[in-house]
Amino acid sequence: MDVLVWRGGALGDFLLTLPAQASLDSLGPDTRRTVLEREAFHDLACVAAGAREARDPSRGGFHELFSPTGPLRSDLRTWLERFDAVIGWVSGPTDVLTARLEAAGIEHVVLRAPFPVGDELEHVADWHVRTVCDSFPGARAVGPRKLFPNAPCPPREPRLAIHPGAGSSSKRWPAERFAALARRLCSEQGLTLELITGEADAEAREELLTALAPAKPVREWRELNLLELARELRKVSLFIGNDSGPTHLAAAVGCPTLALYGPTDPALWGARGPGPVRHLVSPTGSLNDLELETCAAGALQLLKLARTST
Repeated sequence: MDVLVWRGGALGDFLLTLPAQASLDSLGPDTRRTVLEREAFHDLACVAAGAREARDPSRGGFHELFSPTGPLRSDLRTWLERFDAVIGWVSGPTDVLTARLEAAGIEHVVLRAPFPVGDELEHVADWHVRTVCDSFPGARAVGPRKLFPNAPCPPREPRLAIHPGAGSSSKRWPAERFAALARRLCSEQGLTLELITGEADAEAREELLTALAPAKPVREWRELNLLELARELRKVSLFIGNDSGPTHLAAAVGCPTLALYGPTDPALWGARGPGPVRHLVSPTGSLNDLELETCAAGALQLLKLARTST
């Protein structure tokens, strides 16, 4: 069975579909997944998560699927005809999209909201898994999926990776506390500091480097693509980050992960993975009120778990 998986969104959104994709795989070896995601995620989807193919929905005429009139591009229609099913989590009304996909010859179309609706709190990853299990007889929940599931685990190295950025300033723990925690862990636990930043993290990067001065991280990861970053994260002893894509990536590869939450709820959006993951939540919803000592204790517990499990 050929299944098209459609989610879209940011890196964390894609990674939280991995348990659902594993549930699709539980249908048997004849199930082949193709994902519609941003081009930046394609290597992760295919090399690390086992998708047969990945395409970018912003290209190739996929926008025509949201229009109720007009023919589809012939190459898009031909490509869609090979799929037996589509499962997706998309925003807004889905009537037109469903009709267009069915008109393209896809017999089983399952489209749901990107996150659970209603009063009952349910983690987004569990919502995705439930959608699969309710829609495909024989599918089963298989728990967190590890990226690179068939690759041997590399030995942990005494490296501390920190990502100080997030999608908004309200989701960033103060730079001076990141710096203080990094100095303590490197000094007391014999770790080397490595800094992860992306194009959107310029402000967070400068704030952290200023707070660290005159010390500097041993290495900055600024030019790595996501697949390279995932491979590096498999080797570190501890990752610390906010509610952000790199935090979800660290958890997904099995890295011991300390995730810091303020205005967002980890019961809904928390990073998940096969390794030790701990979520620390501000008592007020503001990361200014998440104390350094609380985070230091969480980091030490994760390091202890990591060292006793190797």
